[in-house]
Amino acid sequence: MGKEAPLTTDSQVTIAVDVMGADHGPAEIVKGIRAALDHDPALLCIAVGTSAVVRQHILSIASPRLTYVIADEVITMDDNPISAVREKRQSSLLATLRLLKVGTADAAVTAANTGGTLVAAAAILRRIPNVKHPALATMISLPMSKPTVLVDCGGSVERIPEWLVQFASLGIVVARSLLRVQDPCVGLLANGTEVAKGDEVMAKAHRLLEGTLSQYRGFVEPDALFAPEPHVVVSDGLVGNIVVKTVEATFATLSPLIDRSRLSEPAEAVGASDAFDSSPKRIGWGGLILGIRGTVVKAHGTGTAENTFGALLLAASAHRARVTDELSNEFHVD
Repeated sequence: MGKEAPLTTDSQVTIAVDVMGADHGPAEIVKGIRAALDHDPALLCIAVGTSAVVRQHILSIASPRLTYVIADEVITMDDNPISAVREKRQSSLLATLRLLKVGTADAAVTAANTGGTLVAAAAILRRIPNVKHPALATMISLPMSKPTVLVDCGGSVERIPEWLVQFASLGIVVARSLLRVQDPCVGLLANGTEVAKGDEVMAKAHRLLEGTLSQYRGFVEPDALFAPEPHVVVSDGLVGNIVVKTVEATFATLSPLIDRSRLSEPAEAVGASDAFDSSPKRIGWGGLILGIRGTVVKAHGTGTAENTFGALLLAASAHRARVTDELSNEFHVD
């Protein structure tokens, strides 16, 4: 069984935050930024948005740890990802990622168009060599459960066995560096635990994982996301995204019925990693883009204050845990 080790969370980190493009608008994102700054005294943020948004929401905030950059184009949820990245060169999304590229920021957070974010991140930051395709990893953690890494949860809708194998390797690095699990194990999400489950894509991925990863434990069902093991659950992006949305919707529907005293218990009291805040719920905090040369969190598209707060904590934790460096080392990059 994997064991967890403590992670230092007091080192200074600067995060560039795209305040445009989310469903709830810039005001909610700014609320999340303020909450994160209040929570983490070693956090600095650079808000990136249009001149109108900066005047309305940023200039009135008297904090030396919050600065801004003006970018007067916005990539919307309806934009074609490739066309938008090519045509909107002065967009807030691209400006946010450029701050990370040049080293002004240590990490980036955006709630913008997922496809646009992935295209822009690959174009500006570049992929880690030997990574076949970037993936989105999210940490699933509900009251009284430990965090589990789910990868992929929306980085691609293509189902390629070799990609699923590499997603497992990416997820292991996240579990080891971010969640501090010393010996993480992996399961492949399926419609049952029997070897005969799934289609030929799943069968081939299963065979490849058995032959390449000693940490692989076979097919798992969705309840494995809330079990002590495996620490990493691998899925294709479409199924993973549906799983995340289902968990979010179920929790939102049932949370008013859950004993509030259990919801208020600190996560570490039930064995969760010190890498994150003691919030009892970490779904909806967004996905960490794995396989690119930089720490980027794709925040939830709704862009609520809570989602933004969580995405900022995830980004800060990933930077402090040197997740990108560990991934680069894993894939033999100097």
